[in-house]
Amino acid sequence: MKEFVPEEDAEVCIRALKFDNLSTEDFDSYWKACRQFRMADIKKMESTTAIFDKWLFYKIPSGFRLNDMDFDALHPNGDALLSTWETKRDAIVNFLSNDNVKDKNIKCSLEYIKNNEVSENSLNATILWPLHGYLVPTSRTVCKDKAGKNSVIKYTIKDSQEAFVLQRKSHQDLDDHLLHHLANRKTTIQPLLLLV
Repeated sequence: MKEFVPEEDAEVCIRALKFDNLSTEDFDSYWKACRQFRMADIKKMESTTAIFDKWLFYKIPSGFRLNDMDFDALHPNGDALLSTWETKRDAIVNFLSNDNVKDKNIKCSLEYIKNNEVSENSLNATILWPLHGYLVPTSRTVCKDKAGKNSVIKYTIKDSQEAFVLQRKSHQDLDDHLLHHLANRKTTIQPLLLLV
């Protein structure tokens, strides 16, 4: 794990971030100037909640930019997959098509890809969809059923796929599923891709 040596003037930068009325460029400069201090501090924290409580800037509307800056600094080659995606996606399809998945629906998806029957617009989602057949979910969750008894739920490939991309044949089917899902679980739906 990389060792972070905090900057000597980090406190001055943090004070400026908190209390000065900075332009976006100045804010970004101060944010970068205290990166080592912040990373060393974050490394000691026990949870994501603790990080967000201490470093409130991650929660502001433009916090995603700060997260991106920190990620890029920690992983300078983090976008390597994106820059070589076209060759990688062909390798993924070939690997999965080489009898590495057993699910017949996934094999059918792979055939559509190999036969160029998938539009360019949905090609990447269609390539990532079969990965769930190779990276089969193994986790189990214990929850209470309607009678109040504990029951064990073993997740399926379809559960894994629908946690990644929710795919339906029409907008109405998609809306019905989301409303039904929300009404039954009484929970919010985590961010995911919706595909019609």
